[in-house]
Amino acid sequence: MKAPHFLILLGIALFAHSAPAAVSGPAELVRAIVEKVIGQTKIEHPAGKPHDPEYLRALFEREISPHLDFDSITRWVAGARWNQFRTAEQLVLVNTLRAHVVRLYASLLARGSEVNVELKECTHNTGRSARVDGTLETDGGKKFAVQFRLVNNGGVWQLYDLAVDGVSLARALRADLWPVLRESGIEGLKDYLGARD
Repeated sequence: MKAPHFLILLGIALFAHSAPAAVSGPAELVRAIVEKVIGQTKIEHPAGKPHDPEYLRALFEREISPHLDFDSITRWVAGARWNQFRTAEQLVLVNTLRAHVVRLYASLLARGSEVNVELKECTHNTGRSARVDGTLETDGGKKFAVQFRLVNNGGVWQLYDLAVDGVSLARALRADLWPVLRESGIEGLKDYLGARD
């Protein structure tokens, strides 16, 4: 399977308004989304044509965001501060991080090169959490180990993290944003992200 930049996998990993009807488990879900997003990228952007960041943002929003567990991602970033926020504030924080993730990864995808993705069957599944391993090879021959990490929310599998060669993108997001949230609260975080996005 070919696609621009390996960070499209985050897009892939962390969600099409619905997964195909035949999808029953975490490995099938990841595979279906990877194939769908890569297929649409090829159709909309043939080889050699630059990838439009706005198109990729819309693709991420349409085909990937609905499958991301933004609540779990936000709780992870907020840590102990999460329970200190009122319900309305929690919603603002979730929406703030959601918008940031969509913009961030759409822009990263626009800079990428083609890759080949091979997915394995689910290597870990407790019923509540699961991991799907794979290998990503760039067009230059470099190989990376990738892990899609999912949680089961009420019978629906959702992705909350992607690790590339052992580097967790959720952990990287927390390391970047937690200090700002701790020191400046939600409004400070919004200002921080606004200045960067």
